[in-house]
Amino acid sequence: MLSLTCFNLTMAFKFYMKISCQQQSKNCPRCNVEFKCTCGAILVCQCQAIELSAGQQQYINSLYDDCLCICCLYVLRSEYNFRRNVREFSQ
Repeated sequence: MLSLTCFNLTMAFKFYMKISCQQQSKNCPRCNVEFKCTCGAILVCQCQAIELSAGQQQYINSLYDDCLCICCLYVLRSEYNFRRNVREFSQ
């Protein structure tokens, strides 16, 4: 009985991942490059490869309303850090 339950859970998980992990083709609103987004399963999305602070996230969210490609996320993170450092240096 236990193996049947584990089997059912495994099948349910695979079905969920198949539906929720379907990739959407999107164009990055910043650079217009096409990329695959798995926003239905954020843990396997390409954007999980980058770590953003709360300030970096707020900065990016203030500029764009949709998903961005990973390259633009790296560029915008660096842009935020540069602007923050210039502000701190000039004070």
